[in-house]
Amino acid sequence: MKTAAITLAGALMTGMMLSPTHAVPAKKKPAPKPTVGTRGTHQMAGGEGVFGQTYTLKDGPNFTLTSAEYSVARVNLSAGGALVPKADEKLLVLHFRAKNPRKDDLYLGGTFIGFQTVAADGKTRDDSQYIIHTGDKDSLAVTLKPGQGVDDLMTAYVVPAAGPVPKLILNKGREGTSEEVTRYSLGTAQNPIKPLAAPFADPADPKGATALANVPAVIGQTYPAGYFDITLDSLAFSSDKIGDNDPPDGKRWLVGVMTVKNQSHEHVYISAANAFKIFLKDSDGDKTVFDGYLRHVKNDDNTDDSPEFGETVRTRFYLPVPKDGAPGATLSIAENVDNSGGVSRAYVYDISGLK
Repeated sequence: MKTAAITLAGALMTGMMLSPTHAVPAKKKPAPKPTVGTRGTHQMAGGEGVFGQTYTLKDGPNFTLTSAEYSVARVNLSAGGALVPKADEKLLVLHFRAKNPRKDDLYLGGTFIGFQTVAADGKTRDDSQYIIHTGDKDSLAVTLKPGQGVDDLMTAYVVPAAGPVPKLILNKGREGTSEEVTRYSLGTAQNPIKPLAAPFADPADPKGATALANVPAVIGQTYPAGYFDITLDSLAFSSDKIGDNDPPDGKRWLVGVMTVKNQSHEHVYISAANAFKIFLKDSDGDKTVFDGYLRHVKNDDNTDDSPEFGETVRTRFYLPVPKDGAPGATLSIAENVDNSGGVSRAYVYDISGLK
């Protein structure tokens, strides 16, 4: 009886354990989390670069990035023209050198390396630019013998006017590694960037990384606009006719004489009608826009010239101002740099005391 009872109890226990209504449910695997990202956006394997340190690049030369600087002036990278920053842009200018470490000749063309920039807005920009040897007119084209090097190489990239460029990415990794790129953390003790200087730097940015769109200017000083350097030589009043234009009733002309110098490696056409954006602003903020034609200094002919690199042209503009009293608070001059409304930064002259 005892044995039977135990057997019966065991059977009942076994039945309870095996009964589907009492089985412990198996734990379900957690649903896989959706993948967040986009194909091709993974970060490429890369090493950290340091200014002044030489690296042998894959399928390339020994490369040394020596320095970097911010600039608002155009940079000539080929015979075909200049890289020109607009009012809301600046340039990151890079200086470097290269040497042939191989046993045979090595040709370096104007695009033998390229960079990406990552600016303060977080955007990665990949605008390949030519490389030029400082002082040359055309982009790089050189064959290096074994052990031969070339110094004073330069390129530049357009970046936003506001804020620093914290990262630079060289599109080649170092030989003997799995690296695809070389990254430079900019603005550090190891990789400093030469800041913008006055009057181009925004004084609100202590790092000198933000360029002003409207630069305070002084008569007689030369400034980089777009393709041209500009110098406002003088301002004077006149009641004389200019071309076919008499001053409006109750007005006189404020006549500005300006020297413009072509700093691009190509001919640049000066349109008398719209080469520059010039206007007066009074103390209330109202504008008087110059909508006439630029005139030669010695006669009333229109200034429609195409100066070569390094050539200068002197020209006049004229705006109507009251016969009595101040002509306005400021005079602003900028260069129209393309046909889609792009303008250079403006140079703003305080004329409130002009009499």
